[in-house]
Amino acid sequence: MGTSATKAQKFTDMDDASPFQTVASLPIPLRHAQCVVHKHEILICGGYNHNVCYSYHTVKNQYKRICSYPKYLELTGHYVVRHVTSDSKNDKEILLLSFGQSGYEKKYILAMRYISVWEKDKNKKLKNKHNKWQFLTDNNDQAITIVGNEDNFVGARATIGGENKHLLFITYYPNNISVYNLNTWQYVKHATLPVDSILISHCFVSKNHKKKKSSEMMLFNQRVGLSIEYDEDNNVFNFQKVRVCKTIGQLCFYGYVCVNNSILFFGGKNGRGATVNEVYQYSISDDKWTKYEQTLPMALRDCTVVLSDDNAFVHIIGGFDGENKLAIHMKADVKNWIRGEQQLMIEDQEIVDIEKIHMELEGMNHDLDIKKLKVLQFQNCSKQKEIEKIIEYWMRSSSINKMGWIPDFNFIVLRYIL
Repeated sequence: MGTSATKAQKFTDMDDASPFQTVASLPIPLRHAQCVVHKHEILICGGYNHNVCYSYHTVKNQYKRICSYPKYLELTGHYVVRHVTSDSKNDKEILLLSFGQSGYEKKYILAMRYISVWEKDKNKKLKNKHNKWQFLTDNNDQAITIVGNEDNFVGARATIGGENKHLLFITYYPNNISVYNLNTWQYVKHATLPVDSILISHCFVSKNHKKKKSSEMMLFNQRVGLSIEYDEDNNVFNFQKVRVCKTIGQLCFYGYVCVNNSILFFGGKNGRGATVNEVYQYSISDDKWTKYEQTLPMALRDCTVVLSDDNAFVHIIGGFDGENKLAIHMKADVKNWIRGEQQLMIEDQEIVDIEKIHMELEGMNHDLDIKKLKVLQFQNCSKQKEIEKIIEYWMRSSSINKMGWIPDFNFIVLRYIL
């Protein structure tokens, strides 16, 4: 606890040039916290092995306890979403859904009807039915289950979509995506995601889309990037691979948030197991990655990032520094990041081109097609000339006669060196 307090003090002592501002520390150190924004409140619904829920008031800069999860539930990678129902009487009450897995066997889905703990009079009148987690039940008072016994919900991620915001999309271990109708609590669709890495605590967000009958989402998990579209009328998925820049492709367990058609990524753990302080942006509309010169004030992973109700600030809550879970809470002005004031670089275009060629080549499933390779044209003339010069030098130094060497061989070499 002393070490965690020291870490929190380091954040408090940040220099004035930092884009991050410290706010009141969390009541307790948390990692993998689950947060939902409601007006001037950030609802912190437990964390890894911590069952207590709090409300943070963004104006008062204070916390209040809401409730606790049932004691017999072990929170190990749960997730919380806000469900906006069409029959909601007013915006003072919201419905929260929490699902996860206690240990390796017990899966659950809980619901909480929340009204602000900062409005004392209201809470006294409705305390018996509000602000506590209860098992979700159907009209026959039977517990609702939305997964099979074989499914693993540890580190699952979810978002809500559909024309009427009635569809729950869940992505979970090892490479699954399922859709459920929140009005009927019926299973709608399942698909296997075209990913080669195990999904756990990954990035999964909804895109801003104009199609009423289509839900569009983005998923990132280490080197895997996917654009996901679900056609509500035909009940079908469409998946498209998205390029992931090499440096962030080595990271996992980062905090993320979707802001103005971009996704911001904070911290994470690299392939060597080290915790990092890097910050990245992915522009959904431009399909472009940006790495920022300005970093987090300390290495951090397992943090949670949310956007304030007025879209002015991103809040970074809790986390793990590689040694201790932390009670840190800081915020950053959205304008500083989206306008690119802290920008160091956009990935070098040549590297971008090579990575795109990689994706094209992988799409051939190792069935080498010279014509397709020619169509790619290396997509970079300077790189083609470099390869040709290297081949010529190699043949001269090896005393190999170039007679019989055809241009197609250059394309074959390209297949194995890119």
